[in-house]
Amino acid sequence: MKHITLIAREDRSTGELGLIIEGTRLMDYPMVANDGLLVAHDLIEHQQGIHKIGSIGDELLALGAIWYVRGQHSDLRRGGTGSMHSPETNIAYDVINMGRMFCEGVQLRQPVPKTRAGDHEDAFQTIIQKAREEIGAELTDIESLTRRELAEHVDEYLEASLHLMRSGFRGSRAGATQPTASSGPSLRRSSLTAILSTSTSSSS
Repeated sequence: MKHITLIAREDRSTGELGLIIEGTRLMDYPMVANDGLLVAHDLIEHQQGIHKIGSIGDELLALGAIWYVRGQHSDLRRGGTGSMHSPETNIAYDVINMGRMFCEGVQLRQPVPKTRAGDHEDAFQTIIQKAREEIGAELTDIESLTRRELAEHVDEYLEASLHLMRSGFRGSRAGATQPTASSGPSLRRSSLTAILSTSTSSSS
């Protein structure tokens, strides 16, 4: 059985104390956990391993995995929390937040694959369109780029986001059906449900 170590850290974005998996690289984005959801996300939906967490590119891959594990089932969080918006809108807000970081000069640090439309394409296009409509409001105070340069950055970023989310979705789906030597198919969604159920029970 594989073991992980959780350590206490101050979140660089929110200033809150919480838990994070040992070895995770921090960035200026909410990353420490105060419940089981974020820990489950790091373990199950980040497919490249703990050592890759902490970059925009890896997080965009994980957003695609979120759609496979939770989003397509309209179940981003157990207990009804966060259900005011659709899964597409919630994911779009994450795309927007990281888009600001990209426009401020933070690199993807992840090769961008060339992908084609496939399953759940309507959802991915909805996420990108929602992000495109609202990202401008988050960039008004960036003075290091001209309006034209900013628009070019947004186009580049959203194109990369679409390819990476598609890739993350397909990678998560492939991993969920790949047999293992001991227990058959991987149980990504079942594992996440168990972790979130435990977290919900312990906090009630």
